Amino acid sequence: MLFDAIQPSRYVLGLGYDAPSGKWGVNGMMTYSKAKNPDELQTVCKTSYLVHNESATKKATKPWYVFDVSGYVNLKDKMTLRAGIYNLANRRYSQWENVRQSAMGAVNQQTKVENYARYAAPGRNVTVSMEMKF
Repeated sequence: MLFDAIQPSRYVLGLGYDAPSGKWGVNGMMTYSKAKNPDELQTVCKTSYLVHNESATKKATKPWYVFDVSGYVNLKDKMTLRAGIYNLANRRYSQWENVRQSAMGAVNQQTKVENYARYAAPGRNVTVSMEMKF
């Protein structure tokens, strides 16, 4: 049976701290995803005389986990600076929702994919933002 649209289980654990003054705070988060079960990608194709198994795609994802850290500082009454480091360990992984583009029947099917690196999630990355309330 073909279950290529079903995402593997994903678990998120977070821990945060906000200073009692409300001036700053930090957060840590771990995200874990199970591997895509290759059995969910199998289907049976029946023609007039032949019955054979076919896989929706050649690639299934492996289990992965990432750690993220973020924080904020309230600079003034209406100004907040936020920053975060994501995929702290710089792990290389692919999410099933991206790899699934190579599956038969995908809306934006990518055929003849030789290099699955195009589906990899970004490595360690940083974000900084400023919030101003008017």
